[in-house]
Amino acid sequence: MDGRVRLAIGKEAEITYMVARPGEVFGWSSMVDREAYTANAQCAAPTTLLKVAKQELNKIFEKDPRSGMMFFKRLAGTVVQRLIYNYEAFMAEGSLKAVSSYGTGQVTPTGED
Repeated sequence: MDGRVRLAIGKEAEITYMVARPGEVFGWSSMVDREAYTANAQCAAPTTLLKVAKQELNKIFEKDPRSGMMFFKRLAGTVVQRLIYNYEAFMAEGSLKAVSSYGTGQVTPTGED
């Protein structure tokens, strides 16, 4: 709702992402039945959060499937944006030689032979 949360991805915090916009979500792994978190979270400023239990959301989605569809579309958009952010960060560090696109089978080279 307010504040900033730093998400660190990887054992050595290789990639960090700042959650800083009101309404931006994190901790969504449990919504897709992942048993392990993909990142660590740490408040980077005084922060006010809204925690919503998975069971409560599921009740809402059962009563109003359109809300559930909208929620998961927005969640997918968040996941895609963070994936793109991570790709760009890895490319900037030179950690990736090429990025595979599993949707098309294409590989985007980084300019190296």
